[in-house]
Amino acid sequence: MFMIGPKFAVLEMVASRLLAEHGGLGVVREVRRYEDGSYRYGIAPLDPENIEVGGIYGESQLAATGQKVTLDHFWSGAIRIRDVVRIADTHPKSKLRGRYAEVIDEVTPDGRYTVLFRSIRKNRVRTRCRDVSARHLEPTGDRMPPEPVPRPSITVTHDGDHLNLRPWHEYDILDEIDQYL
Repeated sequence: MFMIGPKFAVLEMVASRLLAEHGGLGVVREVRRYEDGSYRYGIAPLDPENIEVGGIYGESQLAATGQKVTLDHFWSGAIRIRDVVRIADTHPKSKLRGRYAEVIDEVTPDGRYTVLFRSIRKNRVRTRCRDVSARHLEPTGDRMPPEPVPRPSITVTHDGDHLNLRPWHEYDILDEIDQYL
């Protein structure tokens, strides 16, 4: 099977009969190329309430609608993914106060964010994730760069508070929403 490139792009609205019970529509948030040359797409719900819509779909399972969504569909808050923030002096845990972290996800509608702390101890980079209320985050005005694409995929696991990243060579990520946020 010869393929020129991916059929869909990040932010494109797509339709699928597999999404029919949820309005039939989703939004491309990631483009993947697999070892066999096929493309698959990470699909997000058009309506954030329909979390069941999310998943990985092949090209034959999706149809173009000719419509795109804006970035606000994925992230509408003042604090954005990859922002560097300082944990405010008002945070209840004193050991976190004054530390710097990177925002990696918005967790809940009530304004909690997942932040990633990095530190070096004994010549090892250690990472730790925490959910922090927006009222305890002070934007610094700095942002971490997006990860380069294309890139090999990784698998992520949590071991308590630690984030473990390992190569996963089944597919390459060609584009993703995080490049634009």
